[in-house]
Amino acid sequence: MVDANKNTCEELSKKYKNVFFADASKTLPFSDSFFTIIHCSHLIEHFYPEQLYSFLLECKRCLKIDGYLIISAPILWPGFYDDMSHVKPYNEKVLLNYLTCIRKSNSTREIIGGFSHVETVKRYYIIKETIININTGEEILQDNENEKKIAQNGYTIVFKKITDE
Repeated sequence: MVDANKNTCEELSKKYKNVFFADASKTLPFSDSFFTIIHCSHLIEHFYPEQLYSFLLECKRCLKIDGYLIISAPILWPGFYDDMSHVKPYNEKVLLNYLTCIRKSNSTREIIGGFSHVETVKRYYIIKETIININTGEEILQDNENEKKIAQNGYTIVFKKITDE
């Protein structure tokens, strides 16, 4: 586990041996082709675009050929900015573009490439509707079992590293 919070690392290292204090948006403290699997759960939404780009380059460097990069992240949904540490939601298409070369060029940054897309699993939530009592102004939560509405609020995407190029 890598974390940029020194206190978190100190506490976790009391129970676990593989805890590393480092800023994942910079250089990761691992040698080239070190990992078979890198799993990032709810991390990338805390990065600015240039930090995400650096992080993806570092993942590619640290991952072995035939290794897996698994990223779980929220997308922009009504509760996204309830967490003040959320910087930007990244949909899965931006990862597909930069890691699998769906588009051969990009005007802002060089395509990273070197990965194939294995699978995407989308995460959903139930939309709760409220109505307002016009006499009292009270909000009443509607929960009609027969007419539940859902919307996507995140995803997990799996990539396989196929080349170092």
